[in-house]
Amino acid sequence: RGNIAQALAKLDAEHGNLRAAMAFALEHARHRDALTLASKLTPYWGRRGLWSEGRQWLARAVSGSRTLGDDLERARATLNEGYLAREQGDHAAARALLEDGVAMLARLGEAESALYANGLNVLGTALARLDDLDAALDHYRRSKALFERLEALPQAAEAGGNVALLHSRRGELEAAGEALEAVRASFERLGDA
Repeated sequence: RGNIAQALAKLDAEHGNLRAAMAFALEHARHRDALTLASKLTPYWGRRGLWSEGRQWLARAVSGSRTLGDDLERARATLNEGYLAREQGDHAAARALLEDGVAMLARLGEAESALYANGLNVLGTALARLDDLDAALDHYRRSKALFERLEALPQAAEAGGNVALLHSRRGELEAAGEALEAVRASFERLGDA
């Protein structure tokens, strides 16, 4: 926790320089640099509640990099913009961005990656907040299954927790209990690792 606080303090102190670096990359058509920097700053913007600023930088980086076509960094930045939109409560925009990012990853052959699995999980939450519960459940399940194949048990447990919460929200208490039991088993396996 101390490391996070220290990192945030350093980023706070350098935020003006980071903005200048983003502006420079965008103004000089250094698209990959802009995409990478914006994606790396997304957790900072999210932690500090700078959702609008983060979305603006990410949107500019993604828009300016259209000439790259489908690209892993463009997909990551699109997903990050969708994540910030979701956090800001703009669920319709989040859905569109997250769907675009996930589709781009699939076209790039990244449909078996942790980034893809995370995109499915975040998209599931946006869908749930839009009351598209069937689609949300499908995305959560697909995310959980992929994380399990990747042996990313903490992330699989998180997606499994989302499955349980969604079942509970729908009044499907037996299914929610089964999903929670699977999450508990995942945490037990983590303890053994």
